[in-house]
Amino acid sequence: MQFMLTPAFQETIPTTNWMYPVIDMPLPEVYSVMPKPQKSLQFDADVVAKERQTWTRNWQSAVSR
Repeated sequence: MQFMLTPAFQETIPTTNWMYPVIDMPLPEVYSVMPKPQKSLQFDADVVAKERQTWTRNWQSAVSR
């Protein structure tokens, strides 16, 4: 997991997974015209433990249509 926080890993995220890196670093120029999320979603661990199976089933149902 530590490797995922390194610049070497994070610099590949913006151009391969199309998401923002989690560490502060320069981004490709194209990102200057993209909207940046104002907030990220964070869930309490207890909520995730309780809802994970339902969320997973809903997601699987949505992507398998």
